[in-house]
Amino acid sequence: MSGFGIIDKQFTFGEKYKIGFAIWDGGQGETAGNHAVTDWGVLKID
Repeated sequence: MSGFGIIDKQFTFGEKYKIGFAIWDGGQGETAGNHAVTDWGVLKID
């Protein structure tokens, strides 16, 4: 698969994963590259 799109990911208990978020507020006119992003973090499923 190339580009962006829906990708399923299976998480495993006890494993750590890099995670970050991009948030668009369409009501405020945010589109395409105009959005808020977080720093990278770590997600651990316990």
